[in-house]
Amino acid sequence: MARLLLLNDRAIYNTRYRKPLIECFESQGHQVRSQGILESPFSFLMSIAWMVRSDFVISSNLKANLFALIFSPTSGAIIINGLGRYRRSIFLRTLLVNLLRLRRKRLVFVQSYADYRYFSRFLGRSVCWMKGSGGVARGCGSGSDPLAVSVVTRSDKLASQFESIKRFCLTNPVSELHFVGVDSFPNSFPVDRVVFHGYVSQEKIFDYSNVLLIPDGYGEGIPHVLVDAIVSGIKIMVAEKMYRACGLYKLIDGLIDEKGSGWKEVNPDQELVQAFHKDSVVASFIEETMKNKLAIFSD
Repeated sequence: MARLLLLNDRAIYNTRYRKPLIECFESQGHQVRSQGILESPFSFLMSIAWMVRSDFVISSNLKANLFALIFSPTSGAIIINGLGRYRRSIFLRTLLVNLLRLRRKRLVFVQSYADYRYFSRFLGRSVCWMKGSGGVARGCGSGSDPLAVSVVTRSDKLASQFESIKRFCLTNPVSELHFVGVDSFPNSFPVDRVVFHGYVSQEKIFDYSNVLLIPDGYGEGIPHVLVDAIVSGIKIMVAEKMYRACGLYKLIDGLIDEKGSGWKEVNPDQELVQAFHKDSVVASFIEETMKNKLAIFSD
């Protein structure tokens, strides 16, 4: 039995996005501690103390990854969600690559395929492509208008996604545009009916249409909502830039139809659903740790 520490910017992010990993480790009898480095003024010191006491440290998100690479004395894994808005920062990319070179005992998992290619090129050692955080099947808006489209986002992301969404509406027939996670937005969209649903529980995020729109503009890794949509079997319209950055073109050749300019239509089949399902993602993570002779996961 090992003592595992899951490190993130805030502990709630582990609950939201690393729950399948946590449940897997606990089912094997390991002690799992979820820790956020930004919870309070004392979180940094508490996080260092927990890292010293742990046998294996898994960190996610940029700040927590940098923190773990600098301060953690134990072996572990780094999960890079995606450089996103920082991808153009030469300083940050250089810093991260050099820290990873120094910490050669750390396994490196990268969720964005574009970033996976970058780190594979410059690290000079094995880097694992992790297909998101693992998706779960959710219900969708059965019986809804076939031309209704949903966007699941946040207010701070929507401003950068606005032009992409607008382009989609101008080149594709859209009767209703549903925003989940946003209460309002000052700019108008070229659609007859726009509905802002605000906060919605995870179980109901796909209730308003049978089509999910994944726009570009924000520059994250693999959006968690995209992974859930794939596992749920929902029709997805993906901006071509996101389609390539997420690595979808490596997995679903022949299942794509172009719709309008710069968009891809994804209709998940069983093979794609399986690839992104939480059980497959967790199994792949465990397999890689065992392959690298980290015996704490082989019990």
